[in-house]
Amino acid sequence: MMQIALAIDALSNQLTGIGRYAWHLSQGLAMHPTVESVRYYRDRRWFDDASPFLTEGPARRNRVPRFLRRLAHARGFRGRIFHAPNYLLPLEAERPIVTVHDLSVFHYPQFHPAARVQAFERNFWRSLAAASHIITDSEWIRRELGTFAQIPLDRITAVPLGVEPAFFRDSQPQDGALLARYGLAPEQYALCVATLEPRKSLEKAVAAFEDYAERHATGLKLAIAGADGWQDGPLRAQLEGAQRRGRVVLLGFIEDRYLPAIYANARLFLFPSVYEGFGLPPVEAMAAGVPTIVSNRSCLPEVMQGAAMLIEPDDMRAFSDAIARGLEDDSWRASSIEKGKRVARGYTWRRCVDETVNVYRKV
Repeated sequence: MMQIALAIDALSNQLTGIGRYAWHLSQGLAMHPTVESVRYYRDRRWFDDASPFLTEGPARRNRVPRFLRRLAHARGFRGRIFHAPNYLLPLEAERPIVTVHDLSVFHYPQFHPAARVQAFERNFWRSLAAASHIITDSEWIRRELGTFAQIPLDRITAVPLGVEPAFFRDSQPQDGALLARYGLAPEQYALCVATLEPRKSLEKAVAAFEDYAERHATGLKLAIAGADGWQDGPLRAQLEGAQRRGRVVLLGFIEDRYLPAIYANARLFLFPSVYEGFGLPPVEAMAAGVPTIVSNRSCLPEVMQGAAMLIEPDDMRAFSDAIARGLEDDSWRASSIEKGKRVARGYTWRRCVDETVNVYRKV
């Protein structure tokens, strides 16, 4: 039986991909038959429950003397395998394991906040050197990391992420009231789900969709769901212009409980990101039975396993033609829906947790 320590700094009331990954690890490890106990680490403190961090975060006044806090902090690591699901390890970790989701901070530093880039410059290489083992979300990132950091591949294991069961829906859901709240109607919109940041190439999806809409005189809209990102000023200006022209609907951040319905009622899903470590949104879209178009970059061809249409995101007219096919080619749509559901069923959080525990056994 293993004792695990899990870092939960990625948890918040607006979960993005890494936060969702950390949350499912926290829940799955706590119930795993080979795990005796799990403690959670955040801001140099230890917790027995991760769930409060899904809200705004409870205020915790610390009345314990500093020397006792330091002692408790050091003792918390003893005898536990420490897993950092968000790139960086604390110095005190014993038998540490770190998850590296991608290398975008090195390839596209201009797409990240300066403080994040500086944190990586200080701590990333130290974390890699200290790690007993490294986890990535895909084989593509595993091999890229091995080459980039000159790490033997036997020190890195690819563990795919998972899709929640709520995304798999056997029949067309009736969610009219929810959709109306966002100005949508079933089958009357294409969908993008991504943080508003340059790496996601949402501006290319908007340009291609507007080109398609002008050429085909369609009443369909492009709905974009996602939290605010960084350096999103030019993108937001473009989105607001498309919104005024009636082509785009900005949904903002969508709570997890509403996301399956937003996916399932879309007619097409677009994900033109130029770089990903896994690409959870298109897998969620396929689980919901939505034909999907993704970029032909990074790990996306690997993760999609032939179930999605691949496009070159920089070729606007080809992207526009792909949208036309995705919306109008009934034969391709039926095949994509069937293949997509089959591929998505292979990505479960239970599998993710089980394979992560297998990595723990190695150390």
